[in-house]
Amino acid sequence: MTLSQPADGAEPVSLRCQLGYPDLETFIVSYGHNLSAGGLFLPMSAPPAVGTRVRFELLLMTAQAALRGEGEVAWTSLGTGGLSGLGLRLTALDGPSRRVLGRALAHKAAHLESY
Repeated sequence: MTLSQPADGAEPVSLRCQLGYPDLETFIVSYGHNLSAGGLFLPMSAPPAVGTRVRFELLLMTAQAALRGEGEVAWTSLGTGGLSGLGLRLTALDGPSRRVLGRALAHKAAHLESY
């Protein structure tokens, strides 16, 4: 995972996460529990502060983008009794990412017992 913060803080933080999923179907099934219509959870050991604007890209093992967009850090967790990471409120997704998110939400709705 790569996190870069511009010196002046005016631009969003850039975040690129290389995930261990070989394809979109595996991503949807395995990472879907971290996705909602309005946001997502990103595990990380040192999340940016609440309110930070983030430009993100979640990449598959093939370097194909699974999700790409922008959001704002809504909450953080520092691993006390759980995973460290951040809750990101989505503010923008590109077209392919909107379709992937739609597929993931449809999969969750059809398999509620798994979530």
